[in-house]
Amino acid sequence: MIEVFDLTLAHPQLRLVPERDRLAVTLDIDARERLFGGLWQGRLGFESALRWDGAARSVRLAQVKVVDFTLDRRGEGARGGVDRLGGALIERSLEGLTLYTLSAERARQLQVVGLEPSSVQVTARGVEIAFERPAR
Repeated sequence: MIEVFDLTLAHPQLRLVPERDRLAVTLDIDARERLFGGLWQGRLGFESALRWDGAARSVRLAQVKVVDFTLDRRGEGARGGVDRLGGALIERSLEGLTLYTLSAERARQLQVVGLEPSSVQVTARGVEIAFERPAR
């Protein structure tokens, strides 16, 4: 989609969904076709779990599911096939997206005290990263 459209994402809203260990995100979308200059406006809503990637020292999106995706072209509305195809492309594009990377300096500080991140969970209090002592 990036090669076909110039996308602007605005007004992000984040909601914690601790009962399913997921985040819910909604965004407004403005898209301009690169070839013909058509303008589209819409909304994207998706949910995602989070996972800790120890090799990359990062928190990533996992099991991304688009729950709302609509695009309107000058008020005409998008056909259902466009919405379904776009939703599938968005899920594939967002799966594994890095949200946070632990700096090398912080990783060294944790190593000094004998800890390393092990998992990430969405709770009612926020996103929590668990730490454990590495197996020796």
